[in-house]
Amino acid sequence: MSRSAPPPGSDESLSSLLLGSAPPSDDAASTHSKHPASEGSSSPHNLIATLHVLNVHVQHLWARLDAIRSGIVALEQSGGLINQTIKLIRPLIGVLNVDSDLLPTHSDSIARITNAWHTIIASPVITPPSGTTIEAQEQLKQIALLEIECRSIIYWSSYIPAPERIAEWLNELRPGYAILFHDIFKDEIPFIDDRQKLLGVLANAPQLIAKSGGLIDGETGVIYRYEIDSRKRWRSVGWVGLALVAATSLIALAGLYLPLAGTNGPGLLVQGWFAALVGIVIHLGVTTVKRLRNAGASAMVLPVDRFSIDINAKLGVILLRIGMLFVAYLGLMAGGLLASNAGNLAGFLFSALLAGYSLDSVVDLLSASLDQQAAAQFSGLKSQPRI
Repeated sequence: MSRSAPPPGSDESLSSLLLGSAPPSDDAASTHSKHPASEGSSSPHNLIATLHVLNVHVQHLWARLDAIRSGIVALEQSGGLINQTIKLIRPLIGVLNVDSDLLPTHSDSIARITNAWHTIIASPVITPPSGTTIEAQEQLKQIALLEIECRSIIYWSSYIPAPERIAEWLNELRPGYAILFHDIFKDEIPFIDDRQKLLGVLANAPQLIAKSGGLIDGETGVIYRYEIDSRKRWRSVGWVGLALVAATSLIALAGLYLPLAGTNGPGLLVQGWFAALVGIVIHLGVTTVKRLRNAGASAMVLPVDRFSIDINAKLGVILLRIGMLFVAYLGLMAGGLLASNAGNLAGFLFSALLAGYSLDSVVDLLSASLDQQAAAQFSGLKSQPRI
């Protein structure tokens, strides 16, 4: 005699679905046939698509569990919805188990996902032992544990596709443009701490997005696009050198033809310009060390080969800084604010150095709007209640 199917949403239906003791229903079979990995031959791309779908469904499960824990809905009223969500997740986990060898470098991450899933389906909230009931306090405890496992799946299902996800955005950008990490991943990883954790991993392993020409700031979350071709990157360095030579030449000409107070020919003016540039370099060095320190001890490394990458990624901002500093320096000299010390060479050069340091601080505020936007965005996220 064939056994009649248990009613949808019942404990028996949920248990048999999770443990695999009952054949899948037509809906389950239909769902299985529509998941990304079954639409064609298995491939890393299809497996990444499976992870995206898994992320969405597990977020839905987490949201329902959070609503139960918060008292918005009762567990008894959510059995059908949880049952349906489990039904959608189950074949996706099966795909990960079967095709995990397609992403061998992420086998440990996939193992974390499957281990979290096994913990979820073993929970007495999901599969209650027959003939027993769970007390309210124990129910809340178990739901809190389930939410932790859901968060783990959400994180690792976003961690694996993260480089490809960033590459998709970078491929749409020209070198010198940038995107914000938190804008990209706020839907896939709604938990602020987990998102910042992933940002730190990507910042400390730049090779993960280097093939796409991505340079990530681990503090602010700004991801810059740079040229992959090293010759084009060094061409950007040449443009910066040319801009500095042009600015120095114009300052020398200004010393010859413009009546700047306290100067006698271009020599003193050019020396002051070089001193101001030294002040700028000192300010940039101090700023870089602060950023590296804020990003963590593991980020206290500045590879030499990043020199051309940084300049290429931020060429527009660098040229803007040079132009603004050039105008500001001539303005200070024309107003006699620096030239008043021209009689004392050491005092004049020191004043110019301090002026360069201070001017670069001002230019930093005016030209780094994207960094400011990212920093303000992250500060706002940290001030919100953490979920």
